[in-house]
Amino acid sequence: RYLGELPDQQQGNVEMLSGLQSQLYAESNALEQAKQQRIYLESLAAAYRRQARAGGAPGTDGGATPLAVIDKTIADLDARLTALLAKYTSKYPDVVRTRQQIDEWQAMRRKAVAARSVPATETEPAAGAENSAGAAGSLVPNITEVQSRLKATEAEIGFHTGQAERLRSRIAETEARLRLTPLRQQQLADLTRDYQNARDNYQSLLQKKLQSALATSLEKREEGERLRVLDPASLPQRPVSPNRLEIILAGWAVGLAAGVGLVAAGEMNDQTLRGTCDVHDLLPCPLLARLPVLLSPRDARRRLWLRAAEVAGLTLLAAATTGFAIYVVLAA
Repeated sequence: RYLGELPDQQQGNVEMLSGLQSQLYAESNALEQAKQQRIYLESLAAAYRRQARAGGAPGTDGGATPLAVIDKTIADLDARLTALLAKYTSKYPDVVRTRQQIDEWQAMRRKAVAARSVPATETEPAAGAENSAGAAGSLVPNITEVQSRLKATEAEIGFHTGQAERLRSRIAETEARLRLTPLRQQQLADLTRDYQNARDNYQSLLQKKLQSALATSLEKREEGERLRVLDPASLPQRPVSPNRLEIILAGWAVGLAAGVGLVAAGEMNDQTLRGTCDVHDLLPCPLLARLPVLLSPRDARRRLWLRAAEVAGLTLLAAATTGFAIYVVLAA
């Protein structure tokens, strides 16, 4: 129903629209060239008619001669060809068409030059009159040829006009389909969603039907026996592993051993003199006197606060680790 307006056809419509626009551009160029060709041919036909009315003498009525019209047309076509070659290659359709027109006008120019070369002698008026009549008669085939070319150009204009109208109609249809694509996409999404819901419902009912048929078959095969769980599986009250109490005790032991080891290592590497025995062992001189450490009241209070902070921190740390260990063991 909506063929050509569906979302998966949008890219194709875009490409089709681009191709149609290119064709319309080419048809428009061809139409413009045909119209310009018609103008040139109408000018040339008018020049031939003026020359025929003047008795075949060129330029007697003050208008442009056919040869001048042809030369101007060829000059315009050469200028157009030069402009086209500046943008396109020699195989471009407009370039090929312009070259064909130049060749046709060159052929018409050769015929006009041949018709203009009819001899006319001023000393023989009768012969001059006959030559003028003959020249006027020789213009008839040229006028006929121009009129036939003009009719062919009119037919070409009609053809290109019809093609352009057809392309515009197709472009309008394609643009209309592109404008309707978002709407069709929304409608398709709604339809697909409803279809998917119905399909899921159908699959669910089919699965239930299969399960029911399987249960019925099993019941018939077991001759009415029913399967019933007598004792459900019992779960352990406590985890089997890991033993968190052992992990905590091992952590305490490792921490205590590490602390003692660090203190022992520090004492062994400490070279500070802390008593008279250390001084006596270090120096061979006899010890005459020993001065105690004299602390100011401020330093004494500071040392007291540091000792209290150390004791409090150690107590809090021990209490926290003990409480955490109890919580972990009880929670397990």
